[in-house]
Amino acid sequence: MEIENLEIQQISQFYGYDMSPQGIMILQGNYANTAHIHRRPFKSAHFSLLFCLTGRLSLKVNIVDCEISENQLLIIPPTAIREISLQEDVTFIALFFTPEYLFQTGFYKKHFEIFSFFKEDYQPYLYPETQGAINLRDILQLLARKPVTASADNVSREIAELLFQTLLLELSLVNRQTVSHSIKQKRSAKVDLAVRFLQILPLYYLEERELKFYADKLFVHTKYLSQTVKSATGKTPRQYIVEMIIMEAKTLLDNPKLSIGQISDYLRFSDQFHFSHFFTREVGINPMRYRSQEY
Repeated sequence: MEIENLEIQQISQFYGYDMSPQGIMILQGNYANTAHIHRRPFKSAHFSLLFCLTGRLSLKVNIVDCEISENQLLIIPPTAIREISLQEDVTFIALFFTPEYLFQTGFYKKHFEIFSFFKEDYQPYLYPETQGAINLRDILQLLARKPVTASADNVSREIAELLFQTLLLELSLVNRQTVSHSIKQKRSAKVDLAVRFLQILPLYYLEERELKFYADKLFVHTKYLSQTVKSATGKTPRQYIVEMIIMEAKTLLDNPKLSIGQISDYLRFSDQFHFSHFFTREVGINPMRYRSQEY
């Protein structure tokens, strides 16, 4: 089944940018100009780098609650379900780029190790130190002044490409600092198990909803996994599985081309009635009513 994502082309059209199909876009966001996606889950096939300038930016990435504040950033991998919750005082810089753009420059051949934190199963917060934050902000703002539009000449495109490569190098330095900091403050075994569960859940939740499957994947007993995740996060694994299905259902319901029956089939429900009952129980309204709500 074809699923419509919110991609760079649609984003550029919404903001009135004359973007070329280069696979990269940057914008400065705030509450007013991002309200159309506020609290509405969606998918994208590109990477999203969010750098918070002021206030706090809250979002869910594959049902994991995330929050960044001033001078912090988050990288969201392709296909992850995102749900953004904005405060009125928030401002941020958002950089979107496709995996193809990431690799087409040939930059990875010299600096392949940099790309470890762009893997789909790795969703890093990065907390740069003061100078690192200033450097990242300055590079992003320079990129924003050199948008890759359809009318951009070759020199402008090359400048944007070099700035993007500079950003990657600066990110690699910040990433090393973050990794070094996390090693010094090593997670407990229980927290580590909860994190690994949340990392593999987005890979299998459509096909596998039984807790035993995830326990076997993580080489632990089902009861131990349930107790550990609950203790570390406040939620049970089953609650996370349900949340993941609901977020996926909401993204599908926002595609008017898909019928409720098609969505039910895609989400592996036995029939439309069971899907509607499940959705209504968890969300409080039925799928048709959710679909008709304004953003």
